[in-house]
Amino acid sequence: MRVRVRVEAGLGYPSGHFTPADPYSRSLLSKLVNKAKYRKLSVEKLMEVDIPQHAQYARVLLAELQRIASHMIWLGTHGMDVSGTAHVISQYCFLMRERILDIFEMVCGARMTHSYFSVGGMRWPLPGAFEDAVRAFLTEFEEYMKDFEGLLTKNPLWLSRLKGIGYLSADEALALGVTGPSKTPSIALNGPSFILTKSPGPIPAWYRKWS
Repeated sequence: MRVRVRVEAGLGYPSGHFTPADPYSRSLLSKLVNKAKYRKLSVEKLMEVDIPQHAQYARVLLAELQRIASHMIWLGTHGMDVSGTAHVISQYCFLMRERILDIFEMVCGARMTHSYFSVGGMRWPLPGAFEDAVRAFLTEFEEYMKDFEGLLTKNPLWLSRLKGIGYLSADEALALGVTGPSKTPSIALNGPSFILTKSPGPIPAWYRKWS
């Protein structure tokens, strides 16, 4: 357990918008997800606030886009370092991330320093062009995923450096108090934080495993 012994306020360093019960999330790689968790799992729970269903779905959609954008940073830099593909994969991963940031900018006016989720829902409704923009991105992203698969999945250098190493069982992760990406990001969607289990489409296998 970590105990903070001193805290110094540093308002003015990060750029963002502050409102009551709305602290600034420092992580720029997964800011929307951090904001959603903070609101749903702490403030809204303490205040016993009911979130409109459309806002819950919007949060899931945006959080999933944020997750993909974060994974594109990981995949691009990881592939460049480990797979021997040089800069080939990284430039396309970052291109896909930019596409998502375009959507975020359309939604809330910011690419990384978002302040869109608010206690009780969202600051304003999703724009009318949101659905078309997301569908266009998914169509493009699906084609790029085929290229990522081709570059990595059967890449002998990539496999030789990664296959069978760094294994950590669920029991070991819990016993060691492991958090973050090493623990399994799917756990973050379990429980009351999101409305994924009520989605009309099929639930991903990784989510069913942990629910």
